[in-house]
Amino acid sequence: MTTTTRGDLDLEQAASSTGMSTGSLVAVVVAGLLGVALLLTLVTARYVRATRPHGGSL
Repeated sequence: MTTTTRGDLDLEQAASSTGMSTGSLVAVVVAGLLGVALLLTLVTARYVRATRPHGGSL
């Protein structure tokens, strides 16, 4: 028995298989990327505050 898988779905096929339009799928991807960017910004700001030297003034 031979099983083949097809992993090269394009954006149109992926959107139609999930029931979302292409525009909605793009909006979800963009929102996810913005969320990741916000998370990285918050982590970076916390790191900078935690490692700031307290002796001198700039």
